[in-house]
Amino acid sequence: MPEDQSYEGSEWNRQMCNLLKFFKWEYVGDSDFDAPTEENKQRGIDRLFTFKNPYRGEKELCILESKRYKKTSFSEGKIGEWAKTLEEKLTKIRHSKEFYELFPHLDGMSFDQGLVAIWCPDKELVTGFNQVFLKGLENTDLNPKHSKSMNKLYFFDNNKISKLVSVAHTVKEINTGGLKRDFNFYYHGNKDYASCRSEVLLPMYMIGKFILGDYIDKDNVENKVVFYFGTLNIPSFKLLRSALSDLSYTDKDKPLQIYYSIEDNNHTFRKILPEIEKDYNDLNVKFLPLDSFDKIPAFLNTDN
Repeated sequence: MPEDQSYEGSEWNRQMCNLLKFFKWEYVGDSDFDAPTEENKQRGIDRLFTFKNPYRGEKELCILESKRYKKTSFSEGKIGEWAKTLEEKLTKIRHSKEFYELFPHLDGMSFDQGLVAIWCPDKELVTGFNQVFLKGLENTDLNPKHSKSMNKLYFFDNNKISKLVSVAHTVKEINTGGLKRDFNFYYHGNKDYASCRSEVLLPMYMIGKFILGDYIDKDNVENKVVFYFGTLNIPSFKLLRSALSDLSYTDKDKPLQIYYSIEDNNHTFRKILPEIEKDYNDLNVKFLPLDSFDKIPAFLNTDN
């Protein structure tokens, strides 16, 4: 029934919002509201967020679009349609005087990012759904312009969302250990910005093959953490070791925990793990499987 679909869509939006809140994103206004545009029209927004960019020390705006689709009603072309619509929303709302009259504290913030979170509730059809999603993503040019002012769009499917839930769960578990300093995500330096740490997880880091972080335990020892989402084979972990070295993220005196995302071939990974460990034998390292989730867990399912 339409009423059920509306409720389920609103419920999924609420759950996705709670996940982003865990990563220290902040709501702006209400959910499911109409935002004024520069063309004196209204554009629907599922949720508007701000988050503090740790590099710049400034808040940025991001539109969240939450989609809940069954495999039978989802097609590759949806990605392109949603990308076009989100591009228009960002551009039209960003240049609206009425929008900043409504939310004056947002004036001057960077506003060029949008996130689409697509969830398939059909557990037995999720694999096929994700395959259609990836094909649609490959066929959609999300960066048609090559300029610094272009909008940055991010599309998450069940697979990506589930991995972010796993990260949130692990961070929550780490922070219950009576630490001297809670877990922070680590952002390595570049030619423009120094290295920094933050409880905020930026969208551009959510889509990476690995996410870095650290915490200081109750014995005042800094522990380094890697959330790894790449292929579970020996060459990939050699590349990871090389990347961590290039980022100066390996240290003999600091424990390193590498959490890997469990795949269908996990039984095969256990066979090759001893060989992988040899490439890290000069470090105090542990390889740990991430808990997997096919739905939003209770700790993220309650508003706070």
